[in-house]
Amino acid sequence: MGSGSGMRVAVAGFLHETNTFAPNPADMEAFQRGGGYVPMVRGAAMLPAFQEVNLGMAGALRVGRAQGWDIVPILWAGAIPSAHVSRDAYETIAGEIIEGIRNAGPLDGVFLDLHGAMVAEHLDDGEGELLRRLREVVGPDLPIATALDLHGNISEDFVSNVDVLVGFRTYPHVDMAETGAAAARHLDRIMTTGLRPAKAFRQMSYLVPIPFQSTEMSPGREIYEGVAACEAAGALSASLFMGFPAADIPAVAPWPWPMAKLRPTQMPPPKSLRRPMRRQRPLF
Repeated sequence: MGSGSGMRVAVAGFLHETNTFAPNPADMEAFQRGGGYVPMVRGAAMLPAFQEVNLGMAGALRVGRAQGWDIVPILWAGAIPSAHVSRDAYETIAGEIIEGIRNAGPLDGVFLDLHGAMVAEHLDDGEGELLRRLREVVGPDLPIATALDLHGNISEDFVSNVDVLVGFRTYPHVDMAETGAAAARHLDRIMTTGLRPAKAFRQMSYLVPIPFQSTEMSPGREIYEGVAACEAAGALSASLFMGFPAADIPAVAPWPWPMAKLRPTQMPPPKSLRRPMRRQRPLF
């Protein structure tokens, strides 16, 4: 592993918010168009494509350039919310990301821009499977950081295969690039210090309808203020995922609680976030 500037980091993205009750799947054409996202882009063309957009990849690239990373762009693909990602689209895009990283040469880290609520025609946990395949390729020691949507249905399998996961703190979403930048800074810290964060993971036992997940009104506003307070109390990173209840899958249970601190004994307990959620439950 290198030190200081010159860290060699592979970057990629694969985003989709899947409503399993919707009629139309996301096929390759949907990812190629992008819709409200950047159209599918590969390799060096990714660098200019994210200069003027508010997406997680844009924030990560900004941090990477500032830190002097040797950035290895692989592929970025996103499609607007719809029904399941088709098997062909999933396997084509995931395969290209995995093979691109496999063939990228020596790396110090990987950054992934993801959503967290992807369901494919043949897989309930799209991101969890992508991370499982990636970890098999890069091995247990290479740090992996991810930026994720607040609506992610984050599984325990996903958490077990990443070192950093940072979620949006706004809905309506306005902090996408900021989230990518935060994840990239944590990745840079791991690469330069060699210290891997500890993680805690908790889930609540009920669902919250999408309209009540807004962070611009109570109770969401106060709950997300508590996420920031958790970091102020000593967590290296705290994220609260509201979940996406329009996905009929086992991992749809909301609010995983991944929190990271370099020393586990200094990490605020998950109950510091769970208790406010329980108090606010009647308001949802």
